[in-house]
Amino acid sequence: EMDKGDAKGKSAGDRQVTKEEFKRAVPKVEAWGKRVPDADKAFSEIDTDGKGTVSFPEFCDWANKHHLDIEKADEKADEEQAAKDAAMEQDVAASKAEASSAPASRGLDFGQPSGANADTVAAQPNGDSAAAQPTTDSASSDKAADKAAEDNSAAEKAAAEKAAEEKAAEEKAAADKAAEEKAAADALVEKEAEELRKAEEEAVAAQKIAEAAQRKQAEAEAAGDAEASKKAAEEAERAQANADREAAEADAAKADLEEAKKSDEEKAAELREEVARRKALWAELRPKFPLDRTKESTKKRLDIFAQFDKDGKETLSEDECLQGSRNVLGLEGVVADLPTLNKRSFAAAAGPEAKPSVNKDEFRMYLSHLRNTIEIREMFNDVDSSDDGKVTREEFLRAAPKLKEWGLVMKDDNASFDALDKDGKGLVDFDEFAAFAMKNDLDMEKEEIVALEAARKHAAEQEAKKANMSDEQLAKQKADKEKRKSMWESIKPRLPRQKNKDENEARNNLFKEFDLAKNGVISFDECKSGCYNILHLDDFYDNLSPIMRRSFYHAATARGPQSDEFEKLTIERVEFRIFLVFIYDYLDLFVQFEEREFTLDDRIDEKMFTECVPILTSWGITLNGTIAENFDAVDEYDVGSVDFDTFADWAVAQHMKAQNVKITMSRAKLNFGKS
Repeated sequence: EMDKGDAKGKSAGDRQVTKEEFKRAVPKVEAWGKRVPDADKAFSEIDTDGKGTVSFPEFCDWANKHHLDIEKADEKADEEQAAKDAAMEQDVAASKAEASSAPASRGLDFGQPSGANADTVAAQPNGDSAAAQPTTDSASSDKAADKAAEDNSAAEKAAAEKAAEEKAAEEKAAADKAAEEKAAADALVEKEAEELRKAEEEAVAAQKIAEAAQRKQAEAEAAGDAEASKKAAEEAERAQANADREAAEADAAKADLEEAKKSDEEKAAELREEVARRKALWAELRPKFPLDRTKESTKKRLDIFAQFDKDGKETLSEDECLQGSRNVLGLEGVVADLPTLNKRSFAAAAGPEAKPSVNKDEFRMYLSHLRNTIEIREMFNDVDSSDDGKVTREEFLRAAPKLKEWGLVMKDDNASFDALDKDGKGLVDFDEFAAFAMKNDLDMEKEEIVALEAARKHAAEQEAKKANMSDEQLAKQKADKEKRKSMWESIKPRLPRQKNKDENEARNNLFKEFDLAKNGVISFDECKSGCYNILHLDDFYDNLSPIMRRSFYHAATARGPQSDEFEKLTIERVEFRIFLVFIYDYLDLFVQFEEREFTLDDRIDEKMFTECVPILTSWGITLNGTIAENFDAVDEYDVGSVDFDTFADWAVAQHMKAQNVKITMSRAKLNFGKS
């Protein structure tokens, strides 16, 4: 929507946005949900490398940060129109009511006296007249009632907020207490283990002393020294008693250690059981988050919003979101620190302006962020095998295979932990892990892997399909391929795209045939008609429409945007060549693709890409870097394979670049030249 080209000759559709393009698109950006009071400052914020252009990844990061949503513009327009329709209906209803009551009012008015006599009429015991004159006391009473209702509502809200805060504090205190008890149990185990070590050392030392005393006694007895023998015997007895005492203390220390270990294991088992229960509950609740943009999912999301919206104001406060996540979504049993996660998700949905409430549009962002944060909490719990709320280096290294399954690329596991451990304390808390997970786009389900498996399954099905083809079917397929190859040779001359006198003349004549309105420009419908009725390309290629659309768009926007509406785009004579080049290249690639025994159902991996390099070389394309680097440029989502259309778009763009296809004459100059 933004990449439309600029007045300096920058091409549209090149996946780079200049400052001029961004400024021109500011109204759209604001319609998508981000206020841009200073376009230059906003552009500088997106242009992180300072090159003066914004790449798609840079824009993607910025758009996610500010929660841009392209549907907001449409939804806002729908809401505005709905509001206008409702206002119009109210006006019509009011007009009808006024018209129906007008005659009676006029009759009453005609009978009303004016001036001083009016007081007399008011004093008469006429019920209608008395009812028609509301008193000051009645109005004051209504105002007082309204104020009392407002005060009650405010008091109820304050009480609810206080109760929510108290409950959140209780939950946090319970979680903290459980963590403290586990930490205390761990510390006790360590203490008892240390005491046992010391007791065993002292027992061993005492036993050695006792044995030395016994040897001394034996030596004295052997020497026949009765006095020395008696003295040595007394020392040996004392030493042995001390050794026995130390041994008993060591046994007691060992028993204490076993008891501490047992207690610690019981607490660990309780925590594991709690984590397993929460995990099972989350597995049940997770699919119920309606985040898709389908009608069914949108309806469910709006129903949940209505259940969250207790005061009926069409917006949700942070407390309403917390209460709803507890009572409507049932998340209280999933995470112990729900108030903290709710606060983060609410802040993400409310945006950088820190609004006090979120609307229906922003509610989807709230649900999405909340679900993702709980997912990351589940990842954290899986890595934190000790369940103490901290991840050690050892736990991280043990969990490295899991992390890699979730999408983390780690060349050096220890270096990855160092990057995660920002404060260098050797322990990683949830906040550090959450920032790390979001930065690296970790996903327990890893949708890209699912997509790749689906692609592989599709490829296997295609291979099975080929293997099960009969000889007659294979022969027909081969005959069709040869027929298309022959047809392509006859079609080539009908697409004059070269820059020489003969083809320039042929191209001008073909342009005149395409220009049914004879107005010097060609619309998409005229291009489509020409491709079918003049060039007969549909006889050669079945799915021609998307190719024509892409070719027409590239040609129409080659020198900058004309209109945001595709139907209003046109191409002129000088742009017609670009249209023919795109059509020619795409169909030529299709024929060469078939020659290599590939089909349009095949997904192109790096091996197939390597086999296609001769095609690119024959087009005059010089690949910069290795084949792997070029394939990565095509496979920008890192799935490992791409479909034919993605490969064809990339190859045709490279061919255009190799041919130095560019339009140097502006549309204004072209029109001036004509006049």
